[in-house]
Amino acid sequence: MTITKITYDCSTESMGDTSETEAKGYRAWVKTQIEAEFPGVDVTVTDKHSENCVHCDSDADDADAIERLHACVQHAWDSCNWEWV
Repeated sequence: MTITKITYDCSTESMGDTSETEAKGYRAWVKTQIEAEFPGVDVTVTDKHSENCVHCDSDADDADAIERLHACVQHAWDSCNWEWV
């Protein structure tokens, strides 16, 4: 019961007044946060826009891990230190 791949579609347009440079920095930062929470998982963060921004592949239905993933992404914006800005 393991997540094997995570894709987070993180478009600049979904970030309000954030510039493209700031958005690129955020995408790089959030990728490291997801990788830290899910070691060994293949993580991709894109600049695509989608209604369901978090996609994952798993070898079984692991509701706890999927819930942790959604919480990680939801709380990332507020916990970001924006040190590259």
